[in-house]
Amino acid sequence: MKNHVVSFLIVVAALVAGAAEARRRADPPPAPWGHPGPRAPQPPVQVIIKYVTRPDPPPAPPLEFGEDLARLWAVIRPDAELNRITAEFRRAWLSVAMPFLAGLVPRDVPRTVVYPFGGGDLVGALATFPDATDITTISLEPAGEAAAMFKGGGVGWRLAEVRKDIGFLLRQAFSRTEDMDEQIEEQIPAQLVYSLMALAVHGFEPVGLKYFRFAPNGEVKYWNEPDLKQQIHLGNTHVWDNMELRFRAPGEGAPERVHRHIYRDLSDNRFEKDPALLKFLQSKGPVSAMTKACSYLLWENGFSVIRKYLLDYSMWMI
Repeated sequence: MKNHVVSFLIVVAALVAGAAEARRRADPPPAPWGHPGPRAPQPPVQVIIKYVTRPDPPPAPPLEFGEDLARLWAVIRPDAELNRITAEFRRAWLSVAMPFLAGLVPRDVPRTVVYPFGGGDLVGALATFPDATDITTISLEPAGEAAAMFKGGGVGWRLAEVRKDIGFLLRQAFSRTEDMDEQIEEQIPAQLVYSLMALAVHGFEPVGLKYFRFAPNGEVKYWNEPDLKQQIHLGNTHVWDNMELRFRAPGEGAPERVHRHIYRDLSDNRFEKDPALLKFLQSKGPVSAMTKACSYLLWENGFSVIRKYLLDYSMWMI
């Protein structure tokens, strides 16, 4: 009887131990101290991502170079020698040419003027189209940085060069390419200076100056401060190529006019690589046109794009 009891107890103990082992295997191990332990099964989590678009910050405003312009005008306008040269030009050429041109140019021509190969000759454009409100000159010479005239304390000798070249320009009614190349090397903003002299000759005054480049669609894109600083830091020497000079007659209420000078090769090869200038010119609609220097290029095969533009868009040309 005693042996049966012992056997029964051994069997019970084995069953209890087996059940405990089964529970141990079924239950996860106890969590470490301080750990909350496993969580009960949760329903699947849905992750919702919502994209919030922010509007782009507005671009920085175009840079105005009014102070540099006023400083340059203050040097050029009262210069006694330049005033003597311009007075002689008015007497000897302007007083004869303008009445003749007034009888030649129809009164109803467009007041938007395009002047290819017209670097340095705003004075001629205003003599031919004195009522023009928008004048574009295009040549192989950049407009030039207004502040460059004063760099290195060289305004005196640069002004002496300007007197010499302006004298030749107004006596001969054309500008020499070699003179303009020399001015570029000497950091004289020749196209800007010539344009200011044209305003002085015709009795206008400058009111604003900006520099620009073209977007691919031909839109004018003015340089703003961050973009200009970045390009100068990168060594881009073409930021001063194209200028927009605004001017008006003296007195209150006189409407502003605009003169843009564009540095560009007008050959077909250049237009094929970059048609932005052509798109800009076409956006002007019907124009009046003129040309003097290099007008022979319009007959050459390599200048067919600008020739076709003038045939399609100029209502009257001299």
